Amino acid sequence: MRQIKPTITALLIIITQLVFAQKKTIEKADKFYETFFFKDAIVQYEDALTMNLNAKTEMYVLLQLAKCCQYSFQYTQAEEYYERLLAMYSKDPRPDLVLEYGIMLKFNGKYDEAREQFKRYNKLTDGMDPYGNFHLRSVNWASANDTIYKPVYVSRTNLDISGQSLGYAMYKNGIVYAHGRRKPSINLMKIFDMDFAQRVDSLNFMPLSSPLFDSIQFMSHEGSPSFTADYTTMYFTANAAVVKDGKVIKEFEDATRKGIINLKIYEVSVLEGKMGRLLELPFNNRSYNCTHPHISADGNMLYFSSDMPGGSGGFDLYVVKRDKRTGKWSSPVNLGASVNTEEHDIFPYTYKGTFYFSSKGMNGYGGYDIYSARIAASGMPSTPKNMGRPYNSFRDDIAYMSYGDGMTGYLCSNRGNDDGDDEVYFFREYSKSLPILLGEDMRRFDSIRKVEIASGILKIEQKAQMPPLPDKLVSLPKVPSTLATAVTEVTDSNTNTKSGKINVEAYAKPLPPRKIQQELNDAVFDNPIRTDNDDVMLNLVFNNVNFEFNKATLLPEMLPILDSAAAFIRQGSTIRLEISAHTDSRGTSDYNKRLSIQRADVARAYLLSKGVPASRILARGFGESMPLNECVDGVECDEDKHSANRRVELKVIR
Repeated sequence: MRQIKPTITALLIIITQLVFAQKKTIEKADKFYETFFFKDAIVQYEDALTMNLNAKTEMYVLLQLAKCCQYSFQYTQAEEYYERLLAMYSKDPRPDLVLEYGIMLKFNGKYDEAREQFKRYNKLTDGMDPYGNFHLRSVNWASANDTIYKPVYVSRTNLDISGQSLGYAMYKNGIVYAHGRRKPSINLMKIFDMDFAQRVDSLNFMPLSSPLFDSIQFMSHEGSPSFTADYTTMYFTANAAVVKDGKVIKEFEDATRKGIINLKIYEVSVLEGKMGRLLELPFNNRSYNCTHPHISADGNMLYFSSDMPGGSGGFDLYVVKRDKRTGKWSSPVNLGASVNTEEHDIFPYTYKGTFYFSSKGMNGYGGYDIYSARIAASGMPSTPKNMGRPYNSFRDDIAYMSYGDGMTGYLCSNRGNDDGDDEVYFFREYSKSLPILLGEDMRRFDSIRKVEIASGILKIEQKAQMPPLPDKLVSLPKVPSTLATAVTEVTDSNTNTKSGKINVEAYAKPLPPRKIQQELNDAVFDNPIRTDNDDVMLNLVFNNVNFEFNKATLLPEMLPILDSAAAFIRQGSTIRLEISAHTDSRGTSDYNKRLSIQRADVARAYLLSKGVPASRILARGFGESMPLNECVDGVECDEDKHSANRRVELKVIR
């Protein structure tokens, strides 16, 4: 007995320590959750889930994980957690969990499975909840319209916003956009700043340092820019701040009942390349949010989204009018039940008499869909219509913006990933008067599909991107009423030598199922790139001069180097350049891989802007996988050693 007592005591101590660790981990996760740091909360909840939890605690953690993933737009993971949670409630399923599980299934494109869950929910609630009936109608609509595609090409650009989109606007020769970045004091949450990227072509942008937009100094989020037609005034959203004499003088936490720092809309003049006086618009309020401003072409109507009292629920769409005589803004007017729903209605945008916005509260394919409506003389929109596929997907599609003839533009979507981050997509409509275009930009690759090595030749099969606005236009045969395929030999515009064949598929109604968009994106050609038998003419390694830590923006000192490389490559048709981007080991390997790809793409985009044919540039990102020293995960290193790994290599080969 004397030997048993110490053993029992030790066991009790261990159990107590484990229970204490569980409690502390969950409490930490709850704190992150309550303050809307959902990704930080996910890390802690997942850690708690590895512990030996009792059933009640495990169910709580699973529910919190499901909600965190849902609120951070990670719908695949949210679906998995709701499914696990419902399995634990198998004998007595909670209706609210069944509904949320069905919504996640719909957001992941699983319409048949989602329909069954919505029917199950209606049965559990005796069909008395109109919200369940709405989702059942919506998923039936999605199924019926799932295979109908409009003759529109949609392709991802290289513009990195690093998070959920807070909007963008065309500005002269480029685009102003909200770029998310981590700040040391904010853990995993990203703070959005406005950045500028120069337009190389419709698919490629080159981020550039811009003192103009860097001069807007808000400590927290800023985004959703909108310019007047003459670019002399910008409206944007930022977290509440004290503005005096046209400048931000003091940041403060203006907490609402939800505990969020609320959003306000600001106006700033842009004169002679400098930001002028900063103004807070009069309809802002400390008790609610105003965001996503859009100024009309004539500068007299400002549309925005707000959760102010008196709306339909969530964020509603509003408009204010400027008095032409006094310049003062009217009181906000709700745009009405035709466009506002019980869900969030966001990102208003107008173009040539049409009103565009995104909503979750109407018949749609999944999350946010983009809708359009004609604008009456009063400025109020009519009954909206879903823009359809491929503008919309079963994920979130927002921030529609068009330009030129209105048949080209951009939108944001998280359709291409499961991490919840939005990406910017280019779209172009087809018509008899607007032929499909071919040109040098056709050779921009989206991702490597297949790699083969034979007889010392590295053969890379890659996805080709549709060209946006090349200088030379090639008209294909008229698009018939059914899917047509045109095969065209693509010619190098500089050397006039054949470089491959591309199958270009143009489509119009009627169309086959959703695979059609995939088939268009997957049009491929073989581009042999010799490596082992090539003469390496020059191999340059640049450490810590090309990019700052955690950024993919070219610094001024890198531009002369790239200019020289561009001039050198243009001298001979057999000269090619391989760009290899690498990061240090700080951060996750997945994040570093994406960052390195972005850096390689930025360098490539700059060379394209200097006239280097795309067929002579291979850009690759290796992340942290090829360090030059011992600085890998788990090894402490000083900044000099980290910077040696944070490099871009330029290899000139013949």
